[in-house]
Amino acid sequence: MKEIINIKDNLFNTNIALLELNKNFTLRYDLSFEEQVELILSSNGFSFVRGDKLFNELDEYLVDIIKLKCTDFGSFVDLINKVRGIPDYFVWKESDCFFIEAKANNDALRTHQLIYIKDLERLGLNTLIIIQNKLEEVKD
Repeated sequence: MKEIINIKDNLFNTNIALLELNKNFTLRYDLSFEEQVELILSSNGFSFVRGDKLFNELDEYLVDIIKLKCTDFGSFVDLINKVRGIPDYFVWKESDCFFIEAKANNDALRTHQLIYIKDLERLGLNTLIIIQNKLEEVKD
């Protein structure tokens, strides 16, 4: 799997990394942006759950995957109990996992979302940010 780009002080567009997961992917205008993200993930063998459903979906398998990357699982559980700001998707494949925040056209990262992403990063968990208008520019 490609290395996931860490969020540092500057935000930058990382949608190309997701597109590279499937170079043959064609944008489908009959699908919503979220459906396109989910199609890219599932067609590349990734499993995912909506971020706001993650706490209820935690099972032994997901806990084990998260513990491989997370430096403090107790703090992680406390954090995901705060749904406000959690990225849109928690994604995993084999023993790797990360979060995805998908932003549709004319939408921006809110302060509470950036704080949440930085909190996840401090715990060793990466977040990939996908911006729809940039995704469409890369389509050819």
